[in-house]
Amino acid sequence: MNDIKRENLPLRPSSPPKGFFQESNLRDFIAANLDAIEPGLRLYDSEGRATEFPCKLAGRRRSGSIDILAVDAEGAFVVIECKLGPATPSALGQILGYIAWVNRHMRALGPPVRGIIVASEVTPFLALAVRFLKGVSITVFECPNPSTLCRVF
Repeated sequence: MNDIKRENLPLRPSSPPKGFFQESNLRDFIAANLDAIEPGLRLYDSEGRATEFPCKLAGRRRSGSIDILAVDAEGAFVVIECKLGPATPSALGQILGYIAWVNRHMRALGPPVRGIIVASEVTPFLALAVRFLKGVSITVFECPNPSTLCRVF
């Protein structure tokens, strides 16, 4: 991953936790600091649900939950998948499924839905796959001190 470009992104002045012990800690921290991921991102609020946003497929009670559902400055939905440990290629399948669900059930002719995987580490195979896709990016954070988030292009 030496050829991956990283750019430091400042966090809001809120005090970040010393470390994340559960994925929900990371999710809540990212949800409170969306500008660190991308300027202009804001939480999508549907009946108070912007984190753990439920995805339902026909005939099933529940198919999964989007970690964070956000909207960018242009009004496009952004699906954010948080991984406390190393992100593997399975994270790509997961986020693509959520992007497809939002596109099918919520988009209504707006800008294309895209996704961001947030993780402390990324496997080389996942980094390669994401470079091949448009609309999916990776943000890497340093843990246990998440004072710096780095955007991987």
